[in-house]
Amino acid sequence: MALDLKVRQPQFDMLKDAELRQKTMGEKILLIEDIAIDGGVFDNVEWKNFHFKDVDFHDRFVQKSVKNCIFENCEFYRSEFHTFDMEDVTFVNCKTKGAAVISGQGVSRNVVFKNCDFTDQPETNENYWGVVAVAGEVLYQNCKARHISVGGFEGEIKLDGCQFEDMTFYAGVASDSPQKFASLTIENCTFKKKVSLMTTNLDNLTIKNTTFETILTPETIRNSLSIENSKGNYLWFQAKNPIKKISIKNCEFSAKGEDGGTFYFWRKNGKQIQSENLTIENVKCGVGGDGSDGGMFQTGRNTHIKNIEAPRLSFMFQGDSVQIEGAKATNEATFENAPGQGKMPNVVISNFYVANLADFKGVMLPTLIIDGYKGNTLDLSDTKIGRLEIKNSRVETLLDLTNAHVGSGEFSTLSGSKKIKVITKGSNLDVKDGTLYVVPPKA
Repeated sequence: MALDLKVRQPQFDMLKDAELRQKTMGEKILLIEDIAIDGGVFDNVEWKNFHFKDVDFHDRFVQKSVKNCIFENCEFYRSEFHTFDMEDVTFVNCKTKGAAVISGQGVSRNVVFKNCDFTDQPETNENYWGVVAVAGEVLYQNCKARHISVGGFEGEIKLDGCQFEDMTFYAGVASDSPQKFASLTIENCTFKKKVSLMTTNLDNLTIKNTTFETILTPETIRNSLSIENSKGNYLWFQAKNPIKKISIKNCEFSAKGEDGGTFYFWRKNGKQIQSENLTIENVKCGVGGDGSDGGMFQTGRNTHIKNIEAPRLSFMFQGDSVQIEGAKATNEATFENAPGQGKMPNVVISNFYVANLADFKGVMLPTLIIDGYKGNTLDLSDTKIGRLEIKNSRVETLLDLTNAHVGSGEFSTLSGSKKIKVITKGSNLDVKDGTLYVVPPKA
């Protein structure tokens, strides 16, 4: 059992009096080992150059500052450990038990939690969870957390090799001041059950080599969102404002659980997320599902989508340029204009497979080029397109051009089954010998 600190009077006195500690030890590290510390007598003190090893912290601590300190193999048992400033502080192999709190509420720099265990919390009601968080830059490395709130609020915030389960991670500054900066990087992590990323006014969010079941990310990401080489079940990004750059590469969203395989980008006002630049490459959604899952995307000002696969794909057009290459929908794909957007993009779709229905109904675009489409039904009814090109494409059952109006066009011979039906009622398009053409206006 750890001894009470009061039996070591010299160390006890130096923990209470920063000037005495400096006068006695200078800049040397003072080791505090194998003891228990009660917090009531340490309010508003400064701790600098201490190494706490195998120390049990009890009760409530409110420190003025903690600087250049190491906490090794320490245990925080239902205790509250608050400090206003925390700088060059490392927690290694530490544990929390019950609803414990470790918080740096003021300036925080170079704070590291390494190999720490924040899982000893049986309470599932998040109103009774503990908290581990600092106000500034922080690294959580190889840490475990469950039924607890963890986070960092300003500067570089990093998770590396962590295992989180059914918990909340807070990241980002509380105000929307442009002078405040926060960036969250998640690498090599495993998230089980629901992990809520509460990203308030976050500048950048990067997720790499991470496996997750459910990630929920509300509020604001100002500049960039990047997800690479990650696998998950349910991904929901709900933001207040447009994101400048979105990049999703080499990811897979499986169809396990109630919301499996779902990949949403949505804004709080009910619109899908906009971005200046949207890049999606080598992404699968709804893998192993019943065909009802998929990805929903609003295109950015400049959009490049390559090799995306899902039972259902949904695209809302806006911006200047959209390129979709090598997409595959094993059920259906829908395309529409984003509501409330004046300018529409030039859209090029190539090597696109849709098992059942490719639905462009009602789309209005300056240019639509479809090159290498293969599918059962292609619906272009009620469309208004400045220039339409359909090349190297195969439609098996139905090409619906009802009330479609095209300014100009270029078409190669359509291939398909002998049962293919082409509907041109009310359209200025017609078909002859298997090839579409624009009907000249009557003189």
